[in-house]
Amino acid sequence: NLKKIYYGWYIALSGTITSFISLAVLQIGHGAFINDIYEELSWSMTAISTGFSIRVFGAGILSPLGGYLIDKFGPRITCITGTTLTFIGLILFSIMNFLNKVFYHLLCYFKICNHTVS
Repeated sequence: NLKKIYYGWYIALSGTITSFISLAVLQIGHGAFINDIYEELSWSMTAISTGFSIRVFGAGILSPLGGYLIDKFGPRITCITGTTLTFIGLILFSIMNFLNKVFYHLLCYFKICNHTVS
């Protein structure tokens, strides 16, 4: 007699996988691209590192906002909105070449979207 697996474990597993992918791409994976960004856009290492620092700092500051949005609108609406905004942000990042635009979009998109998706 095999017991049926509790449904909550599926939720925990999907959250773990989502967090793993989010951490790999948005927090740890940027190191693979630093040299390419440096060579292609001729930005200083300080400017590149500042952008990533702003993203991490903003993520910490705006995490409570993500929790508030989930409480107010529910996880489904918040995740769909966050995923859509993240998609738009990634598209905009692919066409940006001015440093001030990058910093602006780091604050606007990745902070709110990253914490509403994960």
